[in-house]
Amino acid sequence: MGTRKDLLNSQLTTNRQPRAALLKSSSRDRFGSSSNTARVPRVSMLVSDEYIIERVEIDERELERDPAGVQLRYNQTEPAIIRDGVDGLAVIDQGDEQYRVDFWGYAFGRLYINSEGVEEIGQKLTSNDGEIPSWILDSETVNDDDPPWWVPESVAIEPTVTCNNCTKTVSAQEGLSPRDLPPSIDGPVVCQTCWDQR
Repeated sequence: MGTRKDLLNSQLTTNRQPRAALLKSSSRDRFGSSSNTARVPRVSMLVSDEYIIERVEIDERELERDPAGVQLRYNQTEPAIIRDGVDGLAVIDQGDEQYRVDFWGYAFGRLYINSEGVEEIGQKLTSNDGEIPSWILDSETVNDDDPPWWVPESVAIEPTVTCNNCTKTVSAQEGLSPRDLPPSIDGPVVCQTCWDQR
């Protein structure tokens, strides 16, 4: 009898598909309408290939309903940059050390991953491009008293930052780090209100 690790390795080999046939994404014009141009997301930006059990192609409309599970949101802190990639994802425990990951944004799709993969996703919560977290938890999908095992202990469920202009503490979702801050602001972080009033 093989071990669970042997089984997972077997599934990884069996279910691996050519990248071009995996997932599709839609591009949207400035008014939000979808085009039919398929774009293949870089799945490795979510989780390493070695942890993926299965990739599933889905219709984007399946993600229009509020997904279950614990959700992570990409925190866009540069207002002048349009980012092509994943805006959010949901991690749903399937049991037997398997997890479903639905992701959406410019790229969208569904993955089934193992426990090592979901732990890697959790590490995204500790990755910062600067003073503001790049990925944050959707606090409405997480029990603050009992967060999932894969969320690092150092991660705040509702992180905050301090505006370097008005010195107010705001939610990390309201913090910005624009490249073209006025020289009068002594620091890299500004709140949305100060940015709007600049």
